[in-house]
Amino acid sequence: MKRAINLRAVTDVVPAKDIGPFYRVIGSLDEIGQGSLHAVHDINPFTLFDEVKVTREAGVPPFGPHPHHGLQVLTCILKGSIWNKIWDYPEVVYEAPMGVCVNAGRGAVHEEKTAVSDETKTLQIVWLIPEASRSKVATESTQEPHLVEFESGASIRVWVGRPFGDESASAVVTPTPLNIITGTLKPNGSLEIEDTSAGGTFLYPFSAGARVQVSDSETVKSRHVAIFDDASGGVIKVRNESSTDEVEFVCGWGTRIEEPWVKLLTHNGFFLARSLEAARLQEKLFLEQGMTSYGK
Repeated sequence: MKRAINLRAVTDVVPAKDIGPFYRVIGSLDEIGQGSLHAVHDINPFTLFDEVKVTREAGVPPFGPHPHHGLQVLTCILKGSIWNKIWDYPEVVYEAPMGVCVNAGRGAVHEEKTAVSDETKTLQIVWLIPEASRSKVATESTQEPHLVEFESGASIRVWVGRPFGDESASAVVTPTPLNIITGTLKPNGSLEIEDTSAGGTFLYPFSAGARVQVSDSETVKSRHVAIFDDASGGVIKVRNESSTDEVEFVCGWGTRIEEPWVKLLTHNGFFLARSLEAARLQEKLFLEQGMTSYGK
């Protein structure tokens, strides 16, 4: 007897915004109108997702050290190398494939940029952490993502979570239950992602010319984000429509943070806090304490 499959439904498909060195997918202006518009405001718990275009120059982006509070930020290094530093800890250069995740907690000052002029490709994803975790000291987790191969023609790297069991679980620690994977589908390859949690779920193909069928009903083109309903549990089915070309994609799903939050951009970084007043307090603390002491 064939088992019943509860497929997650796609509620919207939206093209990313091509702005400068980024494809802007998830994100928003801050509480006072600063920043860049993205394709989607947020897919709670995810508040920012940028696909960074291929870079062949060292020292990019030139933002310098910048503060964060109340969030976690994951950099997926797909190609090349990234110079990374949290104040005040030693600088480190990470080589692809590597995931670098900063839990800013009550405050962290962070900087990252391309290490050399070789070809570098990254994705950056930011998510909310519960308010109870915003008073804790910042931490950093790093790990080469586990590679999981499927006979259906899918190769998956696990960056956060344990979507395919304990053997492929990520070492990244987060107080927000979620999973982030990237995948390569061979021509006509497919994948079923089971037990996706209630809350924000997205899938984004980033190969040029890609066409991916999701959940038997929608075709998602390259650099378009598919947003799924908030059904409790269920399966996401993904299939490469091409019979000649591979497709790369990123997929994230996680539990919603049902707490009020606002974003405030400042000094090339940003804070996520309960209110604008709380975010302004963090800005004040950063200015008073400086790079080496903020959040300590």
